[in-house]
Amino acid sequence: MMMIRAFNAREDYADAAKWWIAHGWPVIPSDHLSSLGVMATEGKTKLAVGWLYVTNSAFGWFEFLVANPEVGLKIRVKAIECVIEGIVALGAEHDIKTMFTSVATKQKGLVRLYRKNGWIITDQAMTNLIRKG
Repeated sequence: MMMIRAFNAREDYADAAKWWIAHGWPVIPSDHLSSLGVMATEGKTKLAVGWLYVTNSAFGWFEFLVANPEVGLKIRVKAIECVIEGIVALGAEHDIKTMFTSVATKQKGLVRLYRKNGWIITDQAMTNLIRKG
């Protein structure tokens, strides 16, 4: 049975890093990850993980969602859906009324999955920027 639990950096970070690499994405440094991570599992198999970032307002940010590429597509989709639901529930616990996330335009299936779970599309022609230091 699929379940969600809190992300444990000591036990889970290496798996998340391996999954980002397998998907061709940059590895997010562990000190950049929120303490509010949600991991989907089935038995001892880790399936997907994502993080909620809270602010000093009712606005939250859900980011760095990644799934285990070694499990089948149907299981990955279900696991991602579990993580989305878990992050939304966690947001409610932190009085988050509006949540933001970014999805690469080419990930149409993921966009559909978010929309199925109550998310709405806002901007589509965006460039995300970061500044280090």
